[in-house]
Amino acid sequence: MAIVRGGLSRVLMKYADIDLTKIRLIGWGAGQAFRDYFPHTGLSLEYTICPRQENQGTTLHGVPVRPPEALLQEKHDDVLVVVFSAYAPEIMNAIRNTYGNYRTVRAVDFGDDAGVIEELQAFQGAVRGGMRLEKAPAIRSAELGLFMQGPITEFTLLALAYHRMRYPASHLALVTWTTEDPELVKACRPWVDELVQIEPPPPNGYDTRNYVTRSCKAGSQLMLKAGVRYVVRLRTDAVLVGSVYRTLERLFGNGDKNPGKMGVLLQASWAYMPFHFSDKLMIARAEDMAQLWSMPEDLRGAESFPASLADPAFLNMPFLDFRHLSYESSLWMHYAQTLGYPADTLEDAYRFARDRLMEIDSDTHMFSIKHVPLFNLKLRPMLEPSLGWWREMQGDFEGTLEQLRNVSASGMAMGDFFARRVG
Repeated sequence: MAIVRGGLSRVLMKYADIDLTKIRLIGWGAGQAFRDYFPHTGLSLEYTICPRQENQGTTLHGVPVRPPEALLQEKHDDVLVVVFSAYAPEIMNAIRNTYGNYRTVRAVDFGDDAGVIEELQAFQGAVRGGMRLEKAPAIRSAELGLFMQGPITEFTLLALAYHRMRYPASHLALVTWTTEDPELVKACRPWVDELVQIEPPPPNGYDTRNYVTRSCKAGSQLMLKAGVRYVVRLRTDAVLVGSVYRTLERLFGNGDKNPGKMGVLLQASWAYMPFHFSDKLMIARAEDMAQLWSMPEDLRGAESFPASLADPAFLNMPFLDFRHLSYESSLWMHYAQTLGYPADTLEDAYRFARDRLMEIDSDTHMFSIKHVPLFNLKLRPMLEPSLGWWREMQGDFEGTLEQLRNVSASGMAMGDFFARRVG
C-alpha cells in the first residue's frame, strides 16, 4: 500500500488566487497511472480526459472518461486539470499550447520532496501574512550571488522571498522580459537586489532556448559587475534545497580548490547522451559562469527540429544524433570547445566532465514549484526486504506497522504478490 502525503491545498503554491471551495476538478489521463494512483488521492473529479478513443465513454473508478474536446467547454478560471501521467510536465505544456491557458497541476509524484513542500507551504503562509525582510546595506560585495532567470509567474514571488530569507547576505537578481505583467514585476522588486528586464529574442528559437541563452548571459554579467565570488543559476520556477554554503565549501574550499570547475545537477542530466548535463541548476565562480553563458543564440528555425517527440522520424533517428538538437548538449559542447576540448562523442563528454564538472547533488538540489504534485506517494512493492526498507522499519516502526496493516487489508491475491503489486 502507498504512504500518501499532501492534498489539494498544495495547488495554492502554484495558483495563489484559486478558490478551492469553488474550483471544479477535471482529470487528465485514463491509463495505468490513473488506474493505479487515483484511488490513493481521495479527489472528487467531474470526469477525466483521455486522448485514446478506446477509453472514451467508459468509467474508471467511478469517474467518466471523456475526449479532450470536453475541456474546451470549460471556462479557464472555473477548473483545475489534475494530470495523472509520468509525463505530466510535457502534458501540461501541451494543454496550454493546444487548448489554452487552463490551470494544471501534477497529481502524484514519488520523490522525497514532501517535507520540502510542507516547508514552502508554511513559508508561503508567512509571506501572505505580511512577512518582509529589509536587507541591510552591504559593507562589501557579497560572496554569493543568485540569479534567477525566466518569466514571472504566480509562484516566482514565493521563490524570490524564499531565497531572500534563506540567503539574506547573497546578491539576489532576477532577469526577466520587458513583456512581463507590470504588477507582478512590482511585487517582485522588494525581494531582490537587482531586477532587469530585457527584450525577448527575435527569433525565439526552438523550445525557448534563445530566451534561456539571452537571459542567462545577462544574469551572469550582472554577477560579474556585482563583484560576487560564486554564482548560482536557477530558474524562476524553482527553489534551492539543501545548503549552498556547504556545497561551496566542499567544491571550492577557501577559494583555491578546483580551479576552472563547475558544479552541476546530475539528477536532471542524461547519462548516455553526449554533453547532456543539466543547465537547470549550476554553481561556479563568477568568471566561469560568464564564460559558460557566452554561447551565441541559435538561429535555426523550428523546421530544423521535430514537431513533437512522438514524430516517427524523431523516434527512428540514431539516439546520439540528439546531441545536435539538445539545448543542454549545445551549451556544454560550446563551453568545452572554448576551453580547447574536443566536443562531439560520448567519450569526449566524459573526458570534459572528469576535468571540469563536479556533482552538487550530495548537498544541494532544486525543487520546481511549477511541477508541485498534489500528493507524494511512497510505494513498496517487493518480495524481499531491502536494506533501505529494513533501516526505515527500525527508524519508523509505528509507520511500518500502519503500512503492514494496510497491506493485510488490501485483498490482493498471489498473482498480485508475484507481480510485485503488493505493497
